[in-house]
Amino acid sequence: MCCCTYLQDHQKIQQPLHDKHLTEWLGRAISITGQKWLVKEHVATHWAMRRLWFHKVVTYHYELLVPTLPPEYQQINFYRDCHTWSINHCVPAELIVAYLIGICAGYQKRDNEVTAALV
Repeated sequence: MCCCTYLQDHQKIQQPLHDKHLTEWLGRAISITGQKWLVKEHVATHWAMRRLWFHKVVTYHYELLVPTLPPEYQQINFYRDCHTWSINHCVPAELIVAYLIGICAGYQKRDNEVTAALV
């Protein structure tokens, strides 16, 4: 099932991300595919107790968006073990990096096959 959202012009600007690897692979995916991928960062803070003291815990979750028809963007839905809910578009950076690596590898394999067919 496809999950889509509509973005205003000010929401389409890629903000700097906290995760360096995600930023690197996002740049590679944009350059290889030619599509304007977007990653939205969601920051959640809560207080946790550790050794009888409370400290602030910050967690980062990310959302991967792919343009379809302006102003519509498809939210990539990630499968996650041990989750009862099937819609998981806000995930840790590792899942989005793995997805982008797969996208880049697929495009490079296609380009290699096209080059081999031309030779």
